[in-house]
Amino acid sequence: MSEMPSLIEPLFGGEPNLSFGERALYVVGGLGLAAAAAKPRPNPLLNVLALAGGAYLTLGGYYGRCPVRSALSGDPGGRPSLGHQRGGMPSHREYGRTPATAED
Repeated sequence: MSEMPSLIEPLFGGEPNLSFGERALYVVGGLGLAAAAAKPRPNPLLNVLALAGGAYLTLGGYYGRCPVRSALSGDPGGRPSLGHQRGGMPSHREYGRTPATAED
C-alpha cells in the first residue's frame, strides 16, 4: 500500500478520510456489489455499472479515502472542496463589492 499506481493516485491519493470501520464497510459493500455483477441480467450495462461501483467502493476502502466524501465536506488533506475549486465563481471580494444585506 506504500506505492500507489499512477492511474489511481488522482482519485484516492492524499490523506485518508475514512475511519477503520468505514473502510471495512466500503470493502465489504464493494465486494458484495461486484459479486452481484456476476449474476446474468437482461441488460449487461447493469452488470458493468455494478462492477464499476463495487471496484470504486473497494478501492476507496483499501486506500482509506473517499473522493466523493472529501469533495462534499471539504478535505483535511489540502485538496479543495467542490465549492472552493479554482476556476469557479469569483467571490464578492474579487469583484471589489460587499455582499448585499437586508438593509439594502
